[in-house]
Amino acid sequence: MEKLEFPKLKKEQIECRVGNVSKEEKTGKVIGFSLLLYKTARVDDEILDSVVGAFNWQRKHYELKGNIYCSVGIYDSDRNIWVWKDDCGKESNTEAEKGESSDSFKRACFQWGIGRELYSCPFIWLKGYDPKTTRFEVSKIEISDERVITKLEIVESKTKTVVFTTEKKEPVKKVGLSEEVKKLVQQYEIRLDRVAKYHSTTIENLTDEQVLESINTKKKYLEGAKND
Repeated sequence: MEKLEFPKLKKEQIECRVGNVSKEEKTGKVIGFSLLLYKTARVDDEILDSVVGAFNWQRKHYELKGNIYCSVGIYDSDRNIWVWKDDCGKESNTEAEKGESSDSFKRACFQWGIGRELYSCPFIWLKGYDPKTTRFEVSKIEISDERVITKLEIVESKTKTVVFTTEKKEPVKKVGLSEEVKKLVQQYEIRLDRVAKYHSTTIENLTDEQVLESINTKKKYLEGAKND
């Protein structure tokens, strides 16, 4: 079998879903939430069909210690054998068994290298949107030959408003914040335009207290993710 080269994912093949949601303890009001990028099983089907051919790959599922695994096999015509790679799935919040089966398939395809660039996705933290009703989509993405995401832009689906970008931000020095807060903004990659929108003000009029609120929220999230 020659080395398989699966194509990099296109923006249309990547979907966004809400990850962890941070809420105020007393009111339950949403403070912010993380956004994750993922591919669907349909995308894996299409890529496998186009690269190795519809009759040269197969999948099978099995249960081990209560978990559902998927094994994806690709035919090696040089050696006249099937080569298999496996992975375990996680339950879905809706249809548990179906979701776990689909997830195990997508994870097995990761083992073959399909969509592996998603592992390099930068941390995405959003505020000011309802995580239950708002939809987001990838508007721009660039991936290096090493399958690392080098450029990413996310927009709110309805208005096409940019909610996240890796492009160079406006220099912090133009904002009327203390030097200490400016350093923290750079350290934690805080989007000042989102902070300003949340507080219904402009970037130039943001106060240290308003920005520190966002910084502390992100710090708590990062510390919680590190402990998980």
